[in-house]
Amino acid sequence: MQDGTFSRPVIFFAREPDGSVAHVQLTTVQEGFRALTRGFEGFCLNHPEWHLAFHALSRAMIDRSPAQVEAAREALDLLASLTRMTAVDVLRQRGASPAERRTVLH
Repeated sequence: MQDGTFSRPVIFFAREPDGSVAHVQLTTVQEGFRALTRGFEGFCLNHPEWHLAFHALSRAMIDRSPAQVEAAREALDLLASLTRMTAVDVLRQRGASPAERRTVLH
């Protein structure tokens, strides 16, 4: 983790212009930081979780210790959980099966 790689990837879902949902996987501190600063759909400034993730990722950019990198991953995953719930709602509206909705959450 000294290189900024997460112990597990963070998965979130971004809405596409056509209304579909894209699956995005973030595996490093740098990818997480870029995702926040580029403003992926679902990573919104009006959520306190965005600010927590930004703070944790900023610290991990400076100090790449395993503890800082893991703290950044956890904060980013908390923010990503909001996008997973949005993706489930989109699938529900499209009439996706319960199995498909569970796949998004796990």
